[in-house]
Amino acid sequence: MLFINKNKIILFTLLATLTLAILATGAVIASHRKETQLPCVAEFKVTLHMGSSAINARGIFILLEDTADRLSLSVQSSLRTDGEEYVVNRKLTYQIEQRHTPQAEMLNMRLIGSDKFWTDSAPDRLGDNFLFQTYQKKGTLYVIKHINDDTLLIGSGYSPMFTCVINRF
Repeated sequence: MLFINKNKIILFTLLATLTLAILATGAVIASHRKETQLPCVAEFKVTLHMGSSAINARGIFILLEDTADRLSLSVQSSLRTDGEEYVVNRKLTYQIEQRHTPQAEMLNMRLIGSDKFWTDSAPDRLGDNFLFQTYQKKGTLYVIKHINDDTLLIGSGYSPMFTCVINRF
């Protein structure tokens, strides 16, 4: 039986929340730019402290709109934890369900596909389950609030709100 420290679960969940916030950003950008299929590229650097150890991740997210209700996330990054270093090189496909309220737009994103490339050395428990919260079968709900035409606030009930500025070409 596998026992996981509660602090590790919480910290991995925070990292996964960041990932999903970036996914939600891509979903909103995709919904506002239906005329283009341009990728949204974002660099990231995250350090999570767990007692005496830390998890460090640094890399690039590439968001692509597959269809109006699907979003792909490609991740190329390095991941260090407990003295081990891994390469994460995956493409995940999410199903997006949208609900609108007068105050905000709500997105529920659920994983429907995962491709692990040959250069990816991260264990699935880090690369999928924790980093991308794929263990949540029903998906994760995100709230999107429009501040103005170019600025969005994105977050869930368990994460900080992230600000996204939409770049229009």
